[in-house]
Amino acid sequence: MNDPLRLTVLGTGYLGTTHAACMASLGFDVLGVDTDARKVDQLNAGQLPIYEPGLRELHSGLGSGRLAFTTSYPQAAAFGDVHFICAGTPPQPGSHHADLSQVHGCIAALAPLLDRRCLVAGKSTVPVGTARRLAAELAEACRGVELAWNPEFLRESSAVADALTPDRIVAGVMSPWAEEVLRQVYARSIAADLACELVNGDLAEVPVCVLGAAFKPGSDDVRDSPALDVAQILHGMGARVTVYDPAALANARGACPELGYAATPTEAAREAHVVLLLTEWPEFAELTPGDLGTVVEHRNIVDGRNVLDPTLWRAAGWNFRSLGAAPAASLSTRFGGGRSAKDRGEVGSL
Repeated sequence: MNDPLRLTVLGTGYLGTTHAACMASLGFDVLGVDTDARKVDQLNAGQLPIYEPGLRELHSGLGSGRLAFTTSYPQAAAFGDVHFICAGTPPQPGSHHADLSQVHGCIAALAPLLDRRCLVAGKSTVPVGTARRLAAELAEACRGVELAWNPEFLRESSAVADALTPDRIVAGVMSPWAEEVLRQVYARSIAADLACELVNGDLAEVPVCVLGAAFKPGSDDVRDSPALDVAQILHGMGARVTVYDPAALANARGACPELGYAATPTEAAREAHVVLLLTEWPEFAELTPGDLGTVVEHRNIVDGRNVLDPTLWRAAGWNFRSLGAAPAASLSTRFGGGRSAKDRGEVGSL
């Protein structure tokens, strides 16, 4: 899956609506699915069925074309590379056992329609053994489709922050491929989480420097740019973001006029509390700690592309974080049929 992943969210209750809106805000194309046609119509009209601080602002992503809702499972099957199951699992009447009918209904409706390799990732709260049974159902219905379980830990009144800046991400997977897919999904929320960590959890009015806006070096294209998506997330969390890119400033300014822009890396970093390197332009890889050290307010840097020498920067007094060696949110995994990934030394930060 080298192209940008497209996500579906099956079930648009509290969990599903929040997850769909947050994933769209991270730059993914997201399709929410529900059998309730009235609810789908309301969601497509921008009306939320729940109240959650910050969710209405994210739900406005409908206007960007990245977020939509449907009742059609055939549409969802054709659309999605990763299908998140967010169906409700309420207690059965008169019992403490979970009612899994909605979860099974999602699998039963989706599985026969899948005709290419994709990942189904459960987020619903389910009893032990449920994932094993659902994996067998998927395997029987279609080849090349894997099941993972990726439980969500959302708290009412802070669900948006929990989804965008998690302190941990837990995933049960059956293969390295499934793990890599989930790492692609959550990598963007981890660059924002690292920035929060470096400023003690609060980005409100914090000056942030973002180096990179283009989708890739050597291009001025900002469509589907992870760098610009992260910049927007940080802005949405209250940060005062200033962006520099060698070639894509005009396109970035047109796409995201709400952000600040600078003509040089030094100007972008002036008085910044944290610097994020998000596109691997050669001139960024060649930066030295002294290039920015005299203009920033605090020496905090996140290398989102792993192009800098951490030893060099730390020796110069910088708090250095990267996606490969960060103590912030991590993706814990367990592969089916064997020891835990932690036991094998395979659990690490994104």
